[in-house]
Amino acid sequence: MSTHRPRMNKALRPLSLLYFKFLFELFKDLGDELDEERIVKSATGIRDTAVWKKLFKFQRDGVVGAIDKLECIGGCIIADSVGLGKTFEALAVIK
Repeated sequence: MSTHRPRMNKALRPLSLLYFKFLFELFKDLGDELDEERIVKSATGIRDTAVWKKLFKFQRDGVVGAIDKLECIGGCIIADSVGLGKTFEALAVIK
């Protein structure tokens, strides 16, 4: 069995640190916990939609986070691995 681990290009390390620092500074004041009840209530009737009822827990968490970011900073990006339901999450946010 190979123990070879892919290495990140050394030239990219400073850029990734800059990116992480930027994200930290952008979101540091938003707090660690999302108030799901407040966020879902602000999205009037979201729990009654067919889309919400079909979402898995992790997708609902993503929707709650997206709605929170939209309310706080006016935008968000929904991103994860292929096939985890970003389209349904976006539909729930739009709803």
